[in-house]
Amino acid sequence: MPLRGLRALLDVRQWSALLECGVRCRFRPKSLLLRQGDPGTHLLVLTQGRVKVLRGSPDGSEVLVAIRGQGDVVGEIAAWSPDRGRSSRRAGETRGPGGDRDRTASVEALDQCIAHHVEARVFARFLDKYDALGVFTEYLVDRIAQSVRHQARMTRQPPGSRIAWLLAETFDHGGLELVEPGRVPFSQAGIAAALGLSRSTVAENLRQLRASGVLAPARRIVVADADALRLLAFE
Repeated sequence: MPLRGLRALLDVRQWSALLECGVRCRFRPKSLLLRQGDPGTHLLVLTQGRVKVLRGSPDGSEVLVAIRGQGDVVGEIAAWSPDRGRSSRRAGETRGPGGDRDRTASVEALDQCIAHHVEARVFARFLDKYDALGVFTEYLVDRIAQSVRHQARMTRQPPGSRIAWLLAETFDHGGLELVEPGRVPFSQAGIAAALGLSRSTVAENLRQLRASGVLAPARRIVVADADALRLLAFE
């Protein structure tokens, strides 16, 4: 399986050192790893499983921001600041009681996940010690660009393409360490909520994907033809 996320940008020595900076934690499917609004005191380095990043609204609804998986870091924007340790603040920046930004999204486990809990100030020292600030900045810029593309997709593409994108994105973030690498751990209701679609629209599109052989003819969502699914996602 190709390396992904921040893991793909760090060498073996840097990656091992980063993991050693944190405490290894396990999370069950559907458990909350990070909560929107909490202070960004730490970040999580994912080494197994997939998560969904959700942005909540005042009305209680949540919108999918991203899918992340093995090799990615979550909670990094709230936990890290280039001026960490300085007393100055940028205008309009929201900080928690410890001087950390409040989290702008929640992170929920899709699979059984393993992550390393790294304190924000420990992470800042890691970047300095291992000369990894440039690599981390590259990672952040790439994640922001992905978010922009996702928002454009949500407003411009038809429902079928958006559903195919979510399935392909979740599938591609899976690892061989998962019990069912081909399974996409979303329900119809979960897809509808994540993409702002009706359940009937999701159900009809899933039926078509199964009929065409892109998904396996099973009750759960299992990818049978990943290449065809990716083509549909970017039509």
